[in-house]
This record gives sequence, structure tokens and C-alpha cells, in this order.
Amino acid sequence: METMKRVGKYFYYRFIRVRSSPQEMARGLFIGLFVAFTPTFGVQSIVSIFFAALFRGSKILAGLAPFVTNPLTMPFFYGGTYLLGAAILQRPIDPDFLSKPSLEGLWEAGGEIFMALWVGGVLVGFVVGLIGYFVALTLGPKIQKRFARNGKSIKDNRNSVREISVRETENRPAD
Repeated sequence: METMKRVGKYFYYRFIRVRSSPQEMARGLFIGLFVAFTPTFGVQSIVSIFFAALFRGSKILAGLAPFVTNPLTMPFFYGGTYLLGAAILQRPIDPDFLSKPSLEGLWEAGGEIFMALWVGGVLVGFVVGLIGYFVALTLGPKIQKRFARNGKSIKDNRNSVREISVRETENRPAD
């Protein structure tokens, strides 16, 4: 249990002290949010991290951002992207899919719903990703500075996570 706590703290500090530039953080957040709204169920984080590596964005933010579409929010987000995509493609809306949206319903309905999800998802993902991009560009440096030690930049504190892990190991009682 203590090991899990230390691992959790390590990743918490690693996330808080992202060493990326504001532009890298913004690119990673844009990619993650964009992919979150596309119908890439189950592989969103993998796709986001791949594109973040390709476009030199923050892989941590790209991997975490798709979790905005989780099982609780998925029916609302994908329902909205479906309605938008169906309206743009001028296709009739399938009331059966909207009444109980699920992966099984998507496969049974076929390509028309899937295409509407893609069109709506790309548009909504682009807009939400763009908002996230500019928010990250604006707030990223402020957040980094706030969590930096002694007012130094994050890049000056590269060993801070390692120091925390070493300190916890030294202070831990012997098993």
C-alpha cells in the first residue's frame, strides 16, 4: 500500500511539474481534446500520445485530456457530436441510437451514424481543442511558476521529483 502511495505521489509531482514549454503543453492539450471528441473509443489516449510525439506536444497532457469523454460524459458528448454531424451531412437522425447510445447500437446502425460521429467529432474536437490550446498558452506559464520551488522555473528543478523519491525512501521505516 505504501508503494502505491509513493507511485501516486511520483506521478502527481511529475504531472504538476511538466517540463514542457507552454507551446508543447498547449499542443498536447489540443491533440488530446481533439481526439477525445472523435469516435476512437478505447484507444483515445494511445492515439493522442502518438500524435503528441509526432507533433512534439506534451505526451502527458495528450494522454490525460481524452478522459473528458468518460463513461459518464460519453452519451452527452457523442450524442451532441452525432446530432451536429447528422445535421451537417443532412442525414436523418436515428432516434433508436439517441434513445440508448452504446457501442453495440453504433455497430448495429452502421456507417451513417459512424460518419456523422466523425464529422461532428472533428468539428467539436477542433473548437474545444483550440480553446484548450489558448487556455494552456495563457495559464501554462502561470501554473508552472506557481508550482515551481523557490520561484525558479520548472526546468531549473529537473531533479525535484527524484529528490522527493529519495527523501521518502530514506524516511520510510524498514520492513
